[in-house]
Amino acid sequence: MFRGQWGKANKDKFDQHFKFDETPKQHYLGHEWRKEANGDWLDCLKMRQPSR
Repeated sequence: MFRGQWGKANKDKFDQHFKFDETPKQHYLGHEWRKEANGDWLDCLKMRQPSR
């Protein structure tokens, strides 16, 4: 949803900070992000907080 709306309208900015598996039917895998455009990529799933 985030990519489908904001990401498509702001592709360059989105691609600097977010990436994921673009294989058809696997776009929900490999999510990574970085705070700075030249920073290290971080795995989004490893960053998730445990459920309470």
